[in-house]
Amino acid sequence: MGNWNPETFICGSMMGHNMKVKVITASTKPDVIEATFEGELTCNTGEVMKVTDGKFYYHE
Repeated sequence: MGNWNPETFICGSMMGHNMKVKVITASTKPDVIEATFEGELTCNTGEVMKVTDGKFYYHE
């Protein structure tokens, strides 16, 4: 995640992260991906962003 403000410009990635992802559905023809996620992203300022009840859904 990036560009929250001039001071906190990156969270996660090389700054550090601890995430759990649970894939619910993954298929082709049609392409469908559904997942839930939670965890922590460390920001360049040292702050930790906590993600709870994250959901991702893609359907082609």
